[in-house]
Amino acid sequence: MKPPLPKPTVYRVTWNADDGSIWTQYHDASDPLPDKWDDDEPDLIEGFFDGEQVRAYADTCTAALSARVAELERQVAQLTAERDEWARKAQEWRHKYAELRYPGMTQEVKALDAAIDAAMKEQT
Repeated sequence: MKPPLPKPTVYRVTWNADDGSIWTQYHDASDPLPDKWDDDEPDLIEGFFDGEQVRAYADTCTAALSARVAELERQVAQLTAERDEWARKAQEWRHKYAELRYPGMTQEVKALDAAIDAAMKEQT
């Protein structure tokens, strides 16, 4: 979740007149935004931040994202381990099925694997 933005240092308040002209006011700590406008509500209120606010906010967002990434990496590791365990079990089931269907096949396959491994070692 994204952290909330800090309070802007400066606000630009803009009114668009019917004749196409634009009227703008700036408000900061010395002249804060009013709670209620005397006349027409502004068409646009934009907040601006100073460099220190942006850096602090970026650090906060980075920390929040880093924590989320670490959490997701833990979940990926857990799910990978679960997947590998199910794959191992499925392989065991296939071997059991093959042994039931073709008795003695497991021993023949293991002997063949051992012979192949031995032949590979002799070549290297």
